[in-house]
Amino acid sequence: MSRTKVVIGPDGSQVVELTAEENSQRDAEEAQWLVDKPMNNWKASMQGTDSGMPRYLEDHITDGHEGDAGNEFLQVKYDAKIKLRGERP
Repeated sequence: MSRTKVVIGPDGSQVVELTAEENSQRDAEEAQWLVDKPMNNWKASMQGTDSGMPRYLEDHITDGHEGDAGNEFLQVKYDAKIKLRGERP
């Protein structure tokens, strides 16, 4: 299956096949996306934990309380975030 693009010219738009160079560039972009995917997924997971445990609160628990959040609700969120951070690809 060949890749195509839409080119808009004076006679309207038309679908044309990508050149060999454009196909190579697209292959490289897709390969890089696949390489970056695990890290990007992990970053998105980490960002998802920020709503319940922002970094400043995590730092407060780590620095001021040696990892003891002081209540069960925050401790669960803190422990989950620390575990996820350890799973960095």
